[in-house]
Amino acid sequence: MTRNEVTEVKNLVMGDRFYKQNDAKKTVLEIAEGEAKVTKYQTYKVFAKIPGAKYADPMKSSTMVVFLRHSHQIICSQNTQ
Repeated sequence: MTRNEVTEVKNLVMGDRFYKQNDAKKTVLEIAEGEAKVTKYQTYKVFAKIPGAKYADPMKSSTMVVFLRHSHQIICSQNTQ
C-alpha cells in the first residue's frame, strides 16, 4: 500500500497509521487491538486510537480512510537515526 492511498479501514493491519477521508483536521489514528464489540445495531471488529492514547475507539469496517504508513516504517526510521 502506498502513502495517501484511499482504502477501507478493514484492509489495514495492526499499527498502520491513517486519517479518515472526510476529516477536515486530518487527525492521525492508528489501528489498535481490541475484542469485537457487539451493540444492538452493529458489531465492531476494528479499533483505532490516537497514538499515545490509552483507549481505542471502535470503527465500522467500511470506513474510508487515507493510508499514511505501516508500523514497521516507523521502527526502521528510528533505527537509522
